[in-house]
Amino acid sequence: MNRRGVLHVRASRFVGGPERQILRYAKLAEDAGAESTLASFVGDGEGEALLGAAQKEGIATLALPAGTAAALRALVRFLREKPQALICTHGYKADILGIMAGRWTGTPVASFLRGWTAEDAKVRAYEAMNRALLRFSNRVVCLSEKQRAEMDAAGHAGRTRVVINAIEALPEKADARAVLRQALGLPATARVVACAGRLSPEKGTSYFVQAAKALQQQFPETYFVVFGDGAMREALDKEAVGIERLVMAGHRSDFRELIGGVDLLVNPSLKEEMPNVVLEAMAAGVPVVATKVGGVVEIAGPKPALELVAPGDAHALTGAMRTLLSDSNSARSLGEAGRQRVREAYSPAKQQEQLIDLLYEFMPPVQELTPLPERPFISVVMPVRNEEKHIGAVLEQLAAQDYPSDRFEVLVADGNSTDGTRRVVEEFATSARMPVRWLLNPKQLSSAGRNVGALASRGEVIAFIDGHCQIPTRALLANIAALMRETGAACLCRPQPLQVEGNTRFQDALARTRATVIGHGRDSTIFDMEQERFVNPTSSGAVYRAEVFETVGMYDESFDACEDVEFNHRVWRAGFKSYSSPKVAVLYSPRKSLTALWKQLVRYGRGRYRFMRKHPDAVSAAQLVPAAFVLWLAGLALSAPFSAAAGWALAGTILIYGGVTLAFAIRLSFRYGWHHLLISPAVYVCIHGGLGTGFWQEALLGRKPEPGAPVQTFDRPAPQPLDEHAQRPPAELTSATANKR
Repeated sequence: MNRRGVLHVRASRFVGGPERQILRYAKLAEDAGAESTLASFVGDGEGEALLGAAQKEGIATLALPAGTAAALRALVRFLREKPQALICTHGYKADILGIMAGRWTGTPVASFLRGWTAEDAKVRAYEAMNRALLRFSNRVVCLSEKQRAEMDAAGHAGRTRVVINAIEALPEKADARAVLRQALGLPATARVVACAGRLSPEKGTSYFVQAAKALQQQFPETYFVVFGDGAMREALDKEAVGIERLVMAGHRSDFRELIGGVDLLVNPSLKEEMPNVVLEAMAAGVPVVATKVGGVVEIAGPKPALELVAPGDAHALTGAMRTLLSDSNSARSLGEAGRQRVREAYSPAKQQEQLIDLLYEFMPPVQELTPLPERPFISVVMPVRNEEKHIGAVLEQLAAQDYPSDRFEVLVADGNSTDGTRRVVEEFATSARMPVRWLLNPKQLSSAGRNVGALASRGEVIAFIDGHCQIPTRALLANIAALMRETGAACLCRPQPLQVEGNTRFQDALARTRATVIGHGRDSTIFDMEQERFVNPTSSGAVYRAEVFETVGMYDESFDACEDVEFNHRVWRAGFKSYSSPKVAVLYSPRKSLTALWKQLVRYGRGRYRFMRKHPDAVSAAQLVPAAFVLWLAGLALSAPFSAAAGWALAGTILIYGGVTLAFAIRLSFRYGWHHLLISPAVYVCIHGGLGTGFWQEALLGRKPEPGAPVQTFDRPAPQPLDEHAQRPPAELTSATANKR
């Protein structure tokens, strides 16, 4: 079985609110190590829009036949050929077929409830079958606590979970009103009251039309707009006759971009669980009138961020709309309350946490982690070579940590330094408040140094820090302990920004250039100082529970760069939870010259090739771009003397590349200083050229590893208690001193 495989199934004719949530599920689940596939039923205009949207997001897709029997056979065939950890079904057709296919193939099923519409006899029959089959679903996933309570009462207690709909709060756009009015051909000064959703009976759109009719004379500058299409379109058109300023706008794929220009959104549903359109309006700061159905009261919160009315009551709906149209201050306050409520209760981070908790029930870590004490013992491992100038300061910053001195140790794995690194460490160890140990790393590689330190460690938690960094807070170790306990993560990922005190102008420009979208991998979290969330640890994992090493082994010593990336990839594949937080950030000094930067990136490029060679399943197009770019330039340069077309292509490529990097440099220069305009383009050349050159150097000249070469196992001896002189373990330091003399 693919322990990471998750198959989402949804019947859909267009990409609406539920579909956008499912697409978000697939992307958010990547940080839990899930490999999502989105399946939909294709035929007669069905499914193509959703699958196309998934493909644009880089999500794997599966086209199922529209026919019930054929779709079931296709599902079963897929699950047998590519066994999955979990099937997530969305909607009655997906539920019915997914539960049947799951039963036939032994695959767990989580049925995500979207509410039942009962819009006609056929739908009512399918929904009744759906309810009956839910007893065979492993999990019943609800949108609200209210819906969960209803499902518990219906006999599903113990199997229910909640994964909310989520939305990102949008910044207010100055031109939002103009954009909406231009898109709909409305006067620039018009006020707009909107209703949006599928035009089916349960949506209650008729009550909105009745309210528009009652209000049109009192508010002559107001237009009433209905977004959406569906079975009731013709009936609503007839009902709207005589309402001069009612606009049937149809389905708009750009609705999310337009909603910020609406003055008031109305959701008159008779049946609804957690309407996406309400959340979208709240996120844009638009005041909302909504009916008290499903989870809408829960959305409104304890201090209602919505104006709520009873469903099916045209008089009450009209009154609420009249009140807000008459009082712009109240409407504005309601809109701001809605935006704040979304930030607090319906954020993507909260949705991701709930979703990942669900997924981990079916693709758990390889082994259970033992509970950590409040102050776990932390081993700080520092693989170094020739760090005499910097390591003393780092040791001082560690000694200054607000963490009990008997609950952490520092292990310096020295790769045969030729400067005074060892002397600095030994002198510091004699008076340090915490145990400090010098260890010999004869192989000199960072990967080997990490292993030397980890194997000599005593900690329940092992953290890696380099010898030339800055620790910006005295709470680093305390934050590590707290995050490990609170999140249940086996790996903590730390941002490593390059903006450090004392940077030269060159280093300052290099740091900001590296942090741009074309200065490092798009999937990397190594410069992300904004978010706390569960992530794929590949780019920035640096702190681990000791059990991680027991499961995935040690660092691969055939790597002299990217050994941490390769190790973190194994951590991710093993299914361990990984959490990123700026609370454990460590600042790193950037290289001081273009030459040093080029050498660094060439090493990274070589390491990237080794990583791809070892883990071909981890290859992404973004990782191959620098190598492809260098190959393209080299090919054109060699061909140009013999081909005018190649010469023109080479010149065009250089011009386009120069234009793009110059545009980024200009943007940086406006924000941070004009020295970026001179330095950043050269830095980009080093980044992309160095990565690509190193990749091809390793591909053509690198030594291939022995087939099946094993990674060292984590076989550390039982930890011995340290006595008062343990800062200098005699067996290690005395022997090393004798050798030195």
